[in-house]
Amino acid sequence: MISTDLFELIKLFIDGKGRLESKIFALADFSESELLNANFELIGESEGFHFFEKAYEVFYSNRKITILLKQYFFGCESLGAGLSIAGGARLVALLKKLIFANPAVKKSIDVYLSEDKTEGALILFQKFVIRFDQWSKRSSYTVSTIEAEFDNERFGDIAKKAVFNTYERLSTDSISGANLLVYSNALRRLIRTISARG
Repeated sequence: MISTDLFELIKLFIDGKGRLESKIFALADFSESELLNANFELIGESEGFHFFEKAYEVFYSNRKITILLKQYFFGCESLGAGLSIAGGARLVALLKKLIFANPAVKKSIDVYLSEDKTEGALILFQKFVIRFDQWSKRSSYTVSTIEAEFDNERFGDIAKKAVFNTYERLSTDSISGANLLVYSNALRRLIRTISARG
């Protein structure tokens, strides 16, 4: 269990440009030896692109949910972190808090959706990717992963390219008032959140 709640953790991730402080997870640092000693699982071959992951519990809306912390490497070079989130963290609730903490977030958002609009991704500041989905067409969107582009040019825009190859961008023309009626409640709430004045 970590003491920071989910929203604060995500805010720290964005403020840290895709990196988190190791002390949040009771680690001395994010070196490979430290991660192995802390029982992180190695995924991939250590000579190339690989990552270490471990599950943690974190508070979200008066309950505990599970996150999977991932630390990415290329060889011995640390690339940054990523988070997978299980347990139903609502996208719109998180987005409202991020916008309240930093109003510039709203203007930076690009929305990408699957053809059936049951999953998609937000790109913030052209650097951060928040993927989301829904359990059923009547449920809210929930956050599944949060990633950031690596500073290493070898992996230029890898997170965004995965979004571009999977989803279609939601254009401003398609989110006018009349068109909102054809969308699900989840998508309408998302559009209203990013379109609201202020």
